[in-house]
Amino acid sequence: MQKKYKLMIKDEHERPVKLKVAFVDSRGLLFTYPMWLRNQNLREFDYKNLNSYVALLKRLESKNLLPAIFYIPTRRLCEEVVEFVSTRLNKIISEEDLKPYLNGKICLSDEETRFIEKGFVQHHAGRSPQWRRLIEDLMRDGKLRAVCATTTLSAGIDFPARTVFISTSQRPSENGWVRLSTNEVKQISGRAGRRGKDNVGFVLITDESMLQDIYSPSDYITSSFEPSYMLILNSLKTYSPEELKRLIGNSFFYYTNRKRIEKVKQEIDFLSNRYEKKGKAVRKQIHRLKQELYTLNYVDELLTKRIAILKDIDFIKPLEDRFILTQNGELASNIKRDTNFLQLAIALISGVFDKDAPILAALLFGRLAQGRLVTKSRGRYGKALLEVFDYCRYYESRYGLKDEQFSYSAFMERVGEYIVNHYKKVDFATISSIAERFNIEEGDLYKLIVDVRDLLYTLSDVNAPCSYIARDLIEIFKWEE
Repeated sequence: MQKKYKLMIKDEHERPVKLKVAFVDSRGLLFTYPMWLRNQNLREFDYKNLNSYVALLKRLESKNLLPAIFYIPTRRLCEEVVEFVSTRLNKIISEEDLKPYLNGKICLSDEETRFIEKGFVQHHAGRSPQWRRLIEDLMRDGKLRAVCATTTLSAGIDFPARTVFISTSQRPSENGWVRLSTNEVKQISGRAGRRGKDNVGFVLITDESMLQDIYSPSDYITSSFEPSYMLILNSLKTYSPEELKRLIGNSFFYYTNRKRIEKVKQEIDFLSNRYEKKGKAVRKQIHRLKQELYTLNYVDELLTKRIAILKDIDFIKPLEDRFILTQNGELASNIKRDTNFLQLAIALISGVFDKDAPILAALLFGRLAQGRLVTKSRGRYGKALLEVFDYCRYYESRYGLKDEQFSYSAFMERVGEYIVNHYKKVDFATISSIAERFNIEEGDLYKLIVDVRDLLYTLSDVNAPCSYIARDLIEIFKWEE
């Protein structure tokens, strides 16, 4: 007889390990909040000053506050801090201690071995997955003094520490430097204190504003759901537009925003009926509320606009009270990928991907490259993808949808073509070799190869000439991890 289990929800409002916050100055001195306010000789911590990290680490070691995680805003500074500080430390891990963690599979450079032996290492997206897993294992077993990580990787850190140090309240973004959000500060400080090992976890900060973030309520979480082209196209096989709207009306987005929509409507009506002509300040408030209402109702409007676009590009056609898929729509519906779905479908139908293996790899590497790998040049093959992008943007702009920028990397286009021309199989060793040859960070190259491989799996499942080439390329980029 099958056992019945009772579901119990435990709602905890207290941390399992208490949290203590202190301020750090450039000499590595620690101050609690009242002392920090009263101290006239406080020297502001400069996160770019490498000597400050040496002083802080030595202070933490003397106070028995290790292991620690140092959150540093950029990868480059992470590397510089580790390189500088490690030369001023003695070894705490022997080669014999390290061997069980390597399992004869992980090859470390002399520099990487030195960092680990000194117990002061880096952990960020530019490092290979093998390296990051090794560091996580060592940290969990208490073998390291400290780990330097970027603030953008805070959610990906899979280990706690006794102490967490946040070097600055700023972080880089696509739009320049921005302040860490309350949720980001909470996410980072949440790593302080090891359950079952520490009675207290310590968070060290350099900016008074972070103190409020640590103790204030978390930012309200809202759903980022939106009806994608892939969802709409496949749903229209079964549902009419009205049925699809009702289905989406049951989503988490509407669940969290339905009450807010009604409240905003009431506020707009109240202000409009009584105070419309009472002055500029009130009209400005009404305008703000209308903007919020538009955002809350955006999903409905987006669904209507995207259905219209799919009709305009001949992916669907009307039949009584619903739509049916055209031949192109049926082909596109086999693409099981939300990201850039429309561009991918148009490129597939127009034959952009019907190339030989090196060119297809070059196209995918060029288009999927992100961040620092993106270049202004379209390379040898990027023009065809740009034409597809412009075609999709034309239809989306007609309906007032967001106007994104085309990104491509002529540099990574060459890397993709080089890999296919020179390797029958890619593994961690060859990734390291390729990264060194082209001066790319291993973690960035690994992530791009995984993204390309995922897209190749998508292309291999559609009924198109490029699917055969995609299957051959998958064999190059598929390896045992």
